[in-house]
Amino acid sequence: MENNKELLRLMKCFRGSFINSNNELIIDKKTNIYFRLEDVETELQLRYKVLEWISRSACKAEPYSNYIQHRIGWHGIDDYNDRMEYKYNPKNTEFQNNLLNGINKFLGTNFTKNDMTVIYSELGNSECRPLCEIFVSSGYDISVLTDFVECTCESDTERKFIRGLRNSNIEDSKLELKTLQRKIKLLKGECIE
Repeated sequence: MENNKELLRLMKCFRGSFINSNNELIIDKKTNIYFRLEDVETELQLRYKVLEWISRSACKAEPYSNYIQHRIGWHGIDDYNDRMEYKYNPKNTEFQNNLLNGINKFLGTNFTKNDMTVIYSELGNSECRPLCEIFVSSGYDISVLTDFVECTCESDTERKFIRGLRNSNIEDSKLELKTLQRKIKLLKGECIE
């Protein structure tokens, strides 16, 4: 990476994060949240990676058990039955909030858990880098992503088109995505051609 200052700033946002011998940034060792740094050369690429690889854990991770085992005895007899009961563990919410706060601090945003769910569903696991680039260049305008979510409800054609972009040329993909965004706005009556 050309500027390690940004990488260090990111690491300060996630307590206990470190870079291992495989050139992976480990965000949380216990839950194995990490991403590879070998293809990160700029600050923008680092931002893309944060959104693509940490968003899932910030809205869905549950590293702490939600099941509690009870031993139930009958009338003082030593005959016990084990029973598992579901009870949400508040440590999971705290864990997710810590990750969300770290992302917001690094990116200078104020994403909610709902925003992070949309980000994960559209960008998570590096699903569509061109869309991630447009999202970041828009100043993290969540409507860039929700427009695609809304159009998916009407038709799977756009979703398939977007997913097909991930293996194509980035510059061509950006142009095609902007064309698709314009078509979506025309369909919704938001702009006149």
